[in-house]
Amino acid sequence: MSEIGQGWQRVIRIAGIVWIAWAIVLTVIAGEVIPPVMIVAGVMVLAWLATEWKPNRISFTTFGVLSVLVIVLNAPFLVADLSHPESAIGFNTTTLPVLTALAGILAGLSVWWAALAGKAATRTVLVLAGLFLVGIVVSVIGALGLKSDTAQAGDLDLLAKRANYLPEALTASPGTLGVFVENQDPFRHTFTITELGVDVEIPANTDRRIELDLPAGTYRFHCTVPGHDAMNGTITVG
Repeated sequence: MSEIGQGWQRVIRIAGIVWIAWAIVLTVIAGEVIPPVMIVAGVMVLAWLATEWKPNRISFTTFGVLSVLVIVLNAPFLVADLSHPESAIGFNTTTLPVLTALAGILAGLSVWWAALAGKAATRTVLVLAGLFLVGIVVSVIGALGLKSDTAQAGDLDLLAKRANYLPEALTASPGTLGVFVENQDPFRHTFTITELGVDVEIPANTDRRIELDLPAGTYRFHCTVPGHDAMNGTITVG
């Protein structure tokens, strides 16, 4: 390989290690294996190993194309998390794969674009690492500014844990009522009742109290964060 190839191969090597670390960290945080995470990490690690086995234009291009697909196919999840830096863990475990994928895209382009020769590989790593550190600082500042609400007597208690709402069925009398949502997850959720126009952000490890005025009936609440489809339940009033 030329110098450009050797430099970018080191970038891909670092990216492969980051993908492994990312999958491990998310597994530990979630307390369970997350299949989509393992699939993404597994595919990217295999693509990295292909560049080690045959460091040529085909393997580099493949790694770059797969990096593009990671961003495109996960765009809804990425946008949701990146727009809420105050949920620090979710934000940073999202910025990490995005920046890693960007490095992979540039590595794929390096075998086609002469402008990426020379010290471009090293500069890319430094810039992306700097952006990641900036993201950590921003998210920590945002998280420190969060304050939890306080529950009031008679509130309905709802627990958000491991991307599930517990209990899934709540009952109440007609009139004004409070729902106290305790988010024990290190990532964000929402408490949403679409038919009532209620959509409250519940940052990571933060509690929120939602006051509702409900006539008799059954109302479905859910979380709108992409991938949290299991988070739903009902409030039966009357």
